Amino acid sequence: MGLRTSFCRFLRFLIHDYRLQGKMSFRDFLKYNSQSNRDLVPLIRVSLDAIDDWPLDELRRTVELSFRIYGRCGYIFHNESLGMLTRLWTKMLASAPLFMKKCKVETTGSERRFLQYICQKSGYAIQDVISFKYKYTCQYSPVWVLLRDVPNNRYVLVIRGTQSKGDILFDIDAYPCELLTGDIYDPELNRGNSEKFFVHMGIRAAGQQVFDALCKCVDEYEMIQEQLELGDIGLSNPKEYGLLITGHSLGAALACIVGSLLLLHRPNRWTVNNLKAIGYGPPAFANDSFSAWTTPWLTNIVYDLDIFARLSYHALLVRRQRRRTYLSPARPAEELSLEMMTPSSLFIPGKIYFIQAVPSNDLVQRKYYLSKASRHLFSEALITEIGVLHHMDYPLIIPQLFDTHCKRTYANHADGP
Repeated sequence: MGLRTSFCRFLRFLIHDYRLQGKMSFRDFLKYNSQSNRDLVPLIRVSLDAIDDWPLDELRRTVELSFRIYGRCGYIFHNESLGMLTRLWTKMLASAPLFMKKCKVETTGSERRFLQYICQKSGYAIQDVISFKYKYTCQYSPVWVLLRDVPNNRYVLVIRGTQSKGDILFDIDAYPCELLTGDIYDPELNRGNSEKFFVHMGIRAAGQQVFDALCKCVDEYEMIQEQLELGDIGLSNPKEYGLLITGHSLGAALACIVGSLLLLHRPNRWTVNNLKAIGYGPPAFANDSFSAWTTPWLTNIVYDLDIFARLSYHALLVRRQRRRTYLSPARPAEELSLEMMTPSSLFIPGKIYFIQAVPSNDLVQRKYYLSKASRHLFSEALITEIGVLHHMDYPLIIPQLFDTHCKRTYANHADGP
């Protein structure tokens, strides 16, 4: 099914459901909007040290990679300390080369600089780049870079989030479909069936492209290394490498899809013991049963009021339900979400860590609350300007969390016996 057909079908489904539930009056809308975001999303007061399995050692490097893959101009756009005009201009510069170079085949100087920029400050050298996809060549073709991490005996796959025109096209292809077959969700055929894995159609199609390319690259690399017999000179066998997949926003969703396809289609090579994925600010793109299945190997980070973590069809229905029935903020979004959930309702999958900043004028020494969160916590849409900023803040807050945790750990050791 083409992009236009599936999107129109999803839109008709949305309009039909809207008519069934009745139109909202303007006064209803104002009553809902009079409730503050902090009432709807209260601070969860959990200390950073109370989280035992918080993968802090992995986050600083992966968040750097996840944002550097946007390119130098794209990274500047996500720096909120700069002026808005500067950020918008660099955003245009970041997207324009992808349109101009989509017909070229050879590796260009700009691509080489792009790879050097990704490796810079991330602990990798340009020689660690195994393969990459930089040009927008066809529909559903996201940008990605595959690195080798020799000290940790693993590959690292970094997938870019939404930046180009092509990325936006498969963002809006939002109708749910089955993960393995790609079949469109049919409410009549799947009524009461909660075992099937349904995911966002556009993200699944893009993830399939990355999966196919990744398998080809890894197979070729391992075959070449085996022929060179690098094990004789002290290097580890690439066939024993694990895999870490990371990305921001759309890239986080694709990291999950690629990881799941590897586990399902290549179980002899990839297991939950040697494959991990870490995502930042992912959208809701998977149903409840799939989300539970990914918990052992997938970690997603959501920062406070991140708008795109709460932007799905199911989240809009939950928002409308609160508005229609004049529900108070005391009724948590989790309860409403569980009541309205269907086999095709899409959520953020995996193990979710929720970061919230304590209000403070000191931006350098700001304190953060951190907690494990249910996927239903993010099942109510919040359309706010601060939510857009929070979606871009991950490379700013993760280093602060890392530094705060290290200082606190050092102080605890210094005060000990």
